[in-house]
Amino acid sequence: MKPEHAVPAIHPITTPAAITIVGLGPGALAEITLAGWRALTSGRCVALRTAHHPCVAELATNIPFETFDHLYEAHAQFADVYAHIAERVLVLAQQPGGVVYAVPGHPLVGETTTTLIQNRAREAGLDVEIVGAASFIEPVCTALSLDPMNGCQLVDAMLLAQQHYPRVETELPLLVGQVFARWLASDIKLTLLQAYPANHPITVVQAAGGVQQQMKTVPLYELDHSDDFDHLTTIYAPPLMDGGSFTALQEIVAHLRAPEGCPWDREQTMATLRSDLLGECAEVLEAIDA
Repeated sequence: MKPEHAVPAIHPITTPAAITIVGLGPGALAEITLAGWRALTSGRCVALRTAHHPCVAELATNIPFETFDHLYEAHAQFADVYAHIAERVLVLAQQPGGVVYAVPGHPLVGETTTTLIQNRAREAGLDVEIVGAASFIEPVCTALSLDPMNGCQLVDAMLLAQQHYPRVETELPLLVGQVFARWLASDIKLTLLQAYPANHPITVVQAAGGVQQQMKTVPLYELDHSDDFDHLTTIYAPPLMDGGSFTALQEIVAHLRAPEGCPWDREQTMATLRSDLLGECAEVLEAIDA
């Protein structure tokens, strides 16, 4: 017979994962989650990817930790830095109690080392626990009064800077995260100028959500005219409203060919369009020769 008052189940205390990756949130110490704080203060070995984070000074008064900032100075390529960090974290994970590895923001947002550590830990048969926190996205969207569900695109600054033409939808909002240096802003500007007008307004958001938050809006061509860039800098490009993107053209064509679209367009085939295409090509050639 089922008892009138069920006795709560007693769950055994679980052993922590060999590697616990904790998000430090976007700024203040108070933004670390309770689960994150418990992991950091558990007495286990603690390692920080970088000490360049608003909460680290206060964190240092409570918790002993090591950082990996020296690796940024020792290696020219970020890939080498991240590989060495992952290697060191796995070494620390082998000791009794494992390791708590803390990163800015959320461990799965713009954090390459998390992926590397997860992959290497899987190969080594080690458990990894992710303890989330708010990323930089939430305070940036708050500062901009931007709802990210309205098609907002998010891209890493280094990834965008390497592109010759931006692989983004210009008719949707765009956030570019971690614009940490002026030279990087210059490369981003050159890429964006391939798709956006030179006077398109760009908002630069620094230290979003913190006491040192700053925002300014400049035309795209002036994006790199200052040195106000660091690891807490995000830039925002509002959508173009001219309907001139290739995706907008695809939407028009798909609408015309849809069941509720234009009857004439729905009847067209490759064969029926052939004569019109020849005529259009002739007009293009005339325009080129003019």
